[in-house]
Amino acid sequence: MKTSIKRPIWRDNEFPPNCRCTDDVYKFLRNVGGRNPYGENNYLAVIASEVRFLQGAEFFDYPEEVDGRDCGRLEFDAETEVVPVSTKIPGTRGHEETILVEKPRGMHVSNPHLRIVKEMRWVERWPLLEGWVLLRWEPGAGGCTRDWWESWKVPGTTLQCLGPWPEQGMYWTFCEGIDLASKSVTYATFDKIPSRSWMERAIAQFEYNRNKPDHIADPSFRMLAALSEWRDRKKKALQKQREENIARFAEITKPILLGSSLEAGRIREDLAKRIEARTGKSIGHVGN
Repeated sequence: MKTSIKRPIWRDNEFPPNCRCTDDVYKFLRNVGGRNPYGENNYLAVIASEVRFLQGAEFFDYPEEVDGRDCGRLEFDAETEVVPVSTKIPGTRGHEETILVEKPRGMHVSNPHLRIVKEMRWVERWPLLEGWVLLRWEPGAGGCTRDWWESWKVPGTTLQCLGPWPEQGMYWTFCEGIDLASKSVTYATFDKIPSRSWMERAIAQFEYNRNKPDHIADPSFRMLAALSEWRDRKKKALQKQREENIARFAEITKPILLGSSLEAGRIREDLAKRIEARTGKSIGHVGN
């Protein structure tokens, strides 16, 4: 279907400029795949990790000028004090000894979150995907019923976890598969935009199969895809939090693991003996 359109039509919030294909590719996909009732392409080529999605969730807000790894960091005072600590003696039955440990006199959290808020925000739709993907427009939510879509709420609110009901339809990936082991959707991604001949064949095959009685984009598959995307967004958020926690723990333990004081060396030796007593393996000298 050819058209005299002068410029591509993009949904600005969903597809920021840094994720879009070139105008030539856009027009090629329009000629091959046609357009929807709103004048938009039926098919798009975009960078997956840059596509945005409006969803409801609980968000932690930190100062904008602070790097993410420095948010909520636990910091210790430079001034120290020596305190007695009871520890079990390796190789004995519960015998303890008291050692003196040097520790910071106090600690505090730097750059704490400014607030915790539950609201709707634009977030990365596919934060775990890298590279280019091909998208297909579907009316409504691609077969998901409105009642089902709107039933997923942020606890204690009316905010919709899957975003507002898409009145003008929404774009989905195609050329997907299903990982039966994890019961999740797998996505086809590309380091660069596929060749035009490949995209044309893929679109023709998809259009042919979607008109069959057991068509590809059935409601159950789209529901699985919607929940799989939501899970990936939460997984990415947890992964980011885990990385920040590891960085904070490394900062906390630095005085003990890297310190050159006699007490730091003694603590390392004690930990090494405990590991050897429990595993039977020696990790060698770890003192000063």
